[in-house]
Amino acid sequence: MATYRLKRKTFGLADAANNTLGAVGGAIKNTAGGIIEGAGKALDSSVGGLAGRIGGAMAGSALGPLGTIAGFAFGNKLSRGLGKGMKNAGQDMQM
Repeated sequence: MATYRLKRKTFGLADAANNTLGAVGGAIKNTAGGIIEGAGKALDSSVGGLAGRIGGAMAGSALGPLGTIAGFAFGNKLSRGLGKGMKNAGQDMQM
């Protein structure tokens, strides 16, 4: 099944900078989008998933053994899901 992506028009600081500074504002927006997309790719990788599992287990340990197991189990999904969202947001920011 094909996936279609619609670029969303955003209004805010990046657009104000783009309107007033021209190419410099566009470069700022592209750079920020690239950084966010890169961070999203890192979180969506297998290493990012493992880091999410470890972080989830450490956070869940405050709730006891069951919390540690739950944190380990859901940390991967949380990290990968956050990474996918950040990749999409970063791509939407870039021109």
